[in-house]
Amino acid sequence: MGRPFAMAKQKDVCGLTPEAPLEEAAPKMILAKFRDMCSHYDGTLKGEDIEALHDMRVASRRLRACMLDLYRCFPAKTHRKLLRRIKRIATSLGQVRDLDVMIDFLVGYQKKLPGRKQAAVEELIVSLQQQREDARTALIQMLDKDKFENLSASFIKFYAGGEGRHGKTVEDQDG
Repeated sequence: MGRPFAMAKQKDVCGLTPEAPLEEAAPKMILAKFRDMCSHYDGTLKGEDIEALHDMRVASRRLRACMLDLYRCFPAKTHRKLLRRIKRIATSLGQVRDLDVMIDFLVGYQKKLPGRKQAAVEELIVSLQQQREDARTALIQMLDKDKFENLSASFIKFYAGGEGRHGKTVEDQDG
């Protein structure tokens, strides 16, 4: 029947209670998702374990979803700008991850083939590995330490520093 599906455990948002108003909860949720994504930064840059990149990709997608869900809680211009930056990171992570998955599958498949057919699959694996290196180079440039620190500072300034607050409730914005 295959492997059982296991979903990554969701982390609690520190200091968040069910009674918290959305204006207070929204920035905390986004910052928690952002910190989760950042926690995989070093492992992704090292490139020694493809799961670190996978974890960062998953975290970036969760952050993106959270930002999309809570867009009405923040001034649009800066929120959209930060969202676009996360989308670019997620896309770049996805390009590398997709190649990791293809290469991993083909390596396992190749082992099951007779010798003559293994050579044909080897050519494909080598081509995909080169594509992966190119995609990883682009990812590393995107995750440049200075750029990433700038993104972190922008997130903290906007979501934790109060710049991301409208000064009115979500309900007030409906009218």
